[in-house]
Order: sequence, then C-alpha cells, then structure tokens
Amino acid sequence: MFRSTVLCILFVTVVFVLERETMAQGSYKCSENSTFNPCGTLCEPSCGNPYPDTVLCSLIPCVPAFGGCRCNDGYVRDSNTTQCITFNQCPPP
Repeated sequence: MFRSTVLCILFVTVVFVLERETMAQGSYKCSENSTFNPCGTLCEPSCGNPYPDTVLCSLIPCVPAFGGCRCNDGYVRDSNTTQCITFNQCPPP
C-alpha cells in the first residue's frame, strides 16, 4: 500500500512538473532574435558582458518555472531596449 502511494505521488509530481514546463513555454511570445529557454536570461550575453563566465554559469541550475526568452546564438541583449541585437549594434559604453 505504501509503495503504491509513493508511486502515485511521484507520478502526479512528474506530470505536474512537465505540464507546468509546457505551459510556461507556450505562454511566451519571444521577440525577434530570441526563443524560449528554461534558463531565461541567466548568464545571457549582453552588450556589457558579451562573454559570460561559462564555468560559473554551468554551476547554476536552470529552473523551467523561471524560464523566459533568451537571445539566439550570435545575438546579445541590449540592456537599454531589452532587444536582442548583434554585438556590433550595441551602443557605445
């Protein structure tokens, strides 16, 4: 009986997490040059930091519930406009 209860709770938890992740991805309408990512903007390249520390970033776990739109490869986030642009389009510091 106990084993069945534990398995049932585990199953419901997995379904809930997967459903929540799917809902989160479906609710985001990302702007041009960006797509949904479970990590959101965590360690995302920006005009001020085009090459974030990949070693440090790899140690931080991504949580799908906090996911969001992330700039596509080859683009960085302009902190003034929040748009994804190429690095050569960044405003001067």
